[in-house]
Amino acid sequence: MITRCPECSTLFKVVADQLKISEGWVRCGQCSHVFDGAANLQPEVAPAAVPPQHDAPPAVRDDVFDRDFTDEPATRVAAEEAFEPFVEPALEPPQWDAEGDPVEGEPMPLDAEVESENPPWQAHAEQEVSGPAVSFLHATESPSLWSRRWVRWLLAIGGLALSVSLALQLVLHERDRIAANWPDAKPVLQALCQGLGCVIEPLKAIDSITVDSSSFNRIRGDVYRLQIAIKNTSRTELALPALELTLTDTRDAAVLRRVLLPTDFQTPARSIAGGADWSAALTVSVAGAASPARIAGYRVLAFYY
Repeated sequence: MITRCPECSTLFKVVADQLKISEGWVRCGQCSHVFDGAANLQPEVAPAAVPPQHDAPPAVRDDVFDRDFTDEPATRVAAEEAFEPFVEPALEPPQWDAEGDPVEGEPMPLDAEVESENPPWQAHAEQEVSGPAVSFLHATESPSLWSRRWVRWLLAIGGLALSVSLALQLVLHERDRIAANWPDAKPVLQALCQGLGCVIEPLKAIDSITVDSSSFNRIRGDVYRLQIAIKNTSRTELALPALELTLTDTRDAAVLRRVLLPTDFQTPARSIAGGADWSAALTVSVAGAASPARIAGYRVLAFYY
């Protein structure tokens, strides 16, 4: 195999075993340029065929030449050189100096047998040649900080602490839902909230709360009585909602709007069991807010605040 130096275009013979040991990298003995010999391989061209030599020179006319030029030494040498095929000179064994460098002017013996796994020219290339092309030849002097055992332990402990913190935040955020769906976990959550200053409240799901029935009747003057029944359609205990009471006139326009909280009904209940009903009555006064003569109807809306 023949490889070409990309710097000075010098051709060298190489051996496959040599390239395998050096991972393809060679150094030019002519210009000291380090290059990838495997990537610069050249196709081997067979030497040109030597024209056949004739035993006798072609006949010449006597009337033109009075002497045979082929008998002259200079002419004979020129003729021999003209038909001599080109043979690439063999590379001589290199001469290495004390520092492992080849003697100046000697070509690299890339076709010679490699005596060791790390030939001197490869060590010389690793020491002197630098740059992105051969940066991988430099070995790491010390292990990375991230590969040390105590660093890995610190990272593992930090990751575990972050995971526990994230899980605790999730539990605190969903504490009401967890207590409603898993009642056995409620004592643990209460103990946790005592140290963190949080409160466990009934779950809020307004889609499962419906106003089953209601009535709004005038008792006397500007005093009215509101009666309402609320149903929990889910299987989970839910918090009591707030109520928005809207009084309307004959054109269904709002005359008075008031928000009623569960505490306004003077009931100790703060939640509704799953599938249960809750009913209460409340006296409402509209004195100074709206004229009883304008009140013709009402609307009740349940919501969570």
